[in-house]
Formats: sequence, structure tokens, C-alpha cells
Amino acid sequence: MGGIISKNYLRHYGSEKIAGLCSIGTPWNGTLVHRIGFGKHVHQLSPDSEFCSDSTPLPVPHLSLWSPRDFIVLPSSTADLATPSSVSVSNAGHLSMLFSISVFRKIRDFIHELEKERDEQ
Repeated sequence: MGGIISKNYLRHYGSEKIAGLCSIGTPWNGTLVHRIGFGKHVHQLSPDSEFCSDSTPLPVPHLSLWSPRDFIVLPSSTADLATPSSVSVSNAGHLSMLFSISVFRKIRDFIHELEKERDEQ
């Protein structure tokens, strides 16, 4: 959900102070789990909500990590932005992506690329 909150921030406040965005398991296109979850925030993850139906591209470089083994974001394909910056992590689920060495490496590489681009400017 943090990716959706970040995208909403960028939409309302701009990207001038944001170098890039990395998200892990963000249900960009909603999740069917919203039907059984508790709390308003879970119901805002409906595929037709104003947050999840916004297909505006992110205005900053981004890395979106998602997993076909994610059983919180259902179907898991709703976390795939279908862009080159959307990367599938096949060896972890929704919560275990937070502890995955391969996820950390992808994030590290993404940050290094952002730093490299910044230094070249």
C-alpha cells in the first residue's frame, strides 16, 4: 500500500524533491482481498477505487517489485505495472519479500543507478 500512498503524494505535491520510488508488493491495480479485510484502508484497495484505478505513470524513476507467490495481493498480477521497471521476484511472497536477499540486491542496484544518474548531471 505504501507505493499507492507514494503515488498519491506525487500526484498532489509533485516530484521535485523525489529522486525515485521503490515499492514492494504494491497492489497497483487493487486486490480482491479488499472484500474480506478490516478497515477503510483495506477497502480502498478495491480495483475500482480512485487509488487503484489511476493508470497515470509514475513521474519519477521507479522500481516495483512484485511476486507471483504473493497471496495478499490477489491476483498477484495486479502488482505488475507491466513496465520495464516492474520486476517479478519468484522466490518470495508478500511478507517474505521484506527479508529476501535478492530483493535487497535489486533495491541496492536501483539506488546505485539513481546515484549514478544524479552524479552525471
